[in-house]
Amino acid sequence: MVRTHLSALIIGYARRDNIARLSEQFFKLSTGYLYIHLDKGKTKDIQLLQREIIEIFSNHPMRSRIFLMTTSQNLGVKYGVISAIDWFYTHEEIGIILEDDLIASDDFYEFIDLNKDFLIMNDDVMMLSGVKLVNDGQVSRATWTNYAQIWGWATTNSKWKLLRAAIFDDLSNNSNRQRMNVKYFWKIGSWKVRNELIDTWDIPISEFMLRKEKYCLVPNVNMILNINNNQVV
Repeated sequence: MVRTHLSALIIGYARRDNIARLSEQFFKLSTGYLYIHLDKGKTKDIQLLQREIIEIFSNHPMRSRIFLMTTSQNLGVKYGVISAIDWFYTHEEIGIILEDDLIASDDFYEFIDLNKDFLIMNDDVMMLSGVKLVNDGQVSRATWTNYAQIWGWATTNSKWKLLRAAIFDDLSNNSNRQRMNVKYFWKIGSWKVRNELIDTWDIPISEFMLRKEKYCLVPNVNMILNINNNQVV
């Protein structure tokens, strides 16, 4: 098993036990730094859980390699995630991003490590991901998608800045190769995100990647389990 030097971000809320599980796996497989971001809980019960998380990692044997940030107010899905990733890339040039409702296989870390140079060097590759949504029969190599696969992924500082800009501004007007119904499905979804009608962040990124023909590299098998939905994504 390859041991990576990459750092990782866990975007957390209230899943104390899974944050602990993800952190132990990270320290087994990486020599990098672990960043844990907590969006302030909406209820006193969630805030209590978050204080327990803070205590666990403040006294963790690897605490010299742990950075912990909590928000002063609840930011919600969209701004909570953006805040976390902004903070991460203030300190790192490249890294892994996980949310606290995910379980990653050990192979996920190896996949990211083996392909990180390709991500850095290729302007059209926006991200690497451990998610394989569709069984396309490819059993021996990684494949491409134009969709942002953000349940266990990695990107660079500079590419996050571009993806972040696409969340707030339409950067995809110069391409119209997609079918009209596909184009407007994503365009309407992005408009809703930008006008705060839905609390999410990834729809405009997928629209940008689809219409500008940018890519996400995914493995030949799925490496991520989503415990929020209790199913393989």
